Amino acid sequence: MNLFYDSIIASSIKGEIPWSLTSLGYKKRKILKSIIEKIEIDTGIPYPDVYISNTLKILIHESQIQSIIFAHLDFKKFNQLKPIISLSLPTLIYNDKTLLTSILSHELLHYMYIISKSKTGSISSLNQIFGSTLSGSNLVDEILQIDPHTLFKTKKFVMLVANLHKTLDNPLLHDFFQSQWIEKNLPTKYFTSEKLTLTISTLNLVNLDFPKSILSHSIFSK
Repeated sequence: MNLFYDSIIASSIKGEIPWSLTSLGYKKRKILKSIIEKIEIDTGIPYPDVYISNTLKILIHESQIQSIIFAHLDFKKFNQLKPIISLSLPTLIYNDKTLLTSILSHELLHYMYIISKSKTGSISSLNQIFGSTLSGSNLVDEILQIDPHTLFKTKKFVMLVANLHKTLDNPLLHDFFQSQWIEKNLPTKYFTSEKLTLTISTLNLVNLDFPKSILSHSIFSK
């Protein structure tokens, strides 16, 4: 697993993010790496690369209700299309170890879902892969993931994932992000569900770049 923090440093150089927040996030990388190492040990799966984003993303539902996107599965184009995890800077610096563990564990379920579809080629294309870690229920989010019981060996991780949406629905958490990030005019983008829709072609889907050792996991022998 690689942890990319370059965009945060670049944002501070441009004056978009205070250096104090960049420094805080840089220090919390150690906690993030520790969390990921524990997830890897429990699952036997190498965690995908994590990119720390300088932007807090907000999803606007049809009812105009707004949901914070704390993290989401994304793709980077190198020689091949590579699935990665995008985690926002405010998610990193303002959440505790338990919530970060829940979020990262949840995103791994989406990652493994994508890998399973790449392996089986069971769908012609993949739509709306931005099933994200949202504050609030999201039908797409719940569908495009594997069963946590088949991936995690320890009940703790399963319970953290199961309770994640309830935790993220806490109004106090929303208010905190509103006051500490949004109202301070730090980088924030608003999206409708249509703009968070992405289609991956069959060719890209079956040729995703991921560690082939993942295919030896017992989940693929069931």
